[in-house]
Amino acid sequence: MRELLTRIRALLRRSAPKAAASTVINKARPLRFGQWTLDTASRELIDDQGKPAAIRVSGYALLLAFVKHPFEPMSREVQSLALQREYVAYVRIIDVHLRQIRWILGTQPDGNACI
Repeated sequence: MRELLTRIRALLRRSAPKAAASTVINKARPLRFGQWTLDTASRELIDDQGKPAAIRVSGYALLLAFVKHPFEPMSREVQSLALQREYVAYVRIIDVHLRQIRWILGTQPDGNACI
């Protein structure tokens, strides 16, 4: 059933009008948080010295959701929607992506984790 839903969503996404995609590109802007910049146009995470960090697609999608909604708690279902994939709520793959993001971001100057 999950695979069927995933395939249907992929077909719907591919059949969406191209004008909507250009609107999203026009709204792309860099988002700053702490010592990091999330460039939504190039889909890169850049540190304060201008060096891009190696972040994967799923990590980028989760980080973008966190940056767009700061200080808001996010359930696993919301995180799953941010990944634009069908995950069952108890699957630990979201935790793996979060751990990778935390490892890349490191700690803040006060010693606390960014996420």
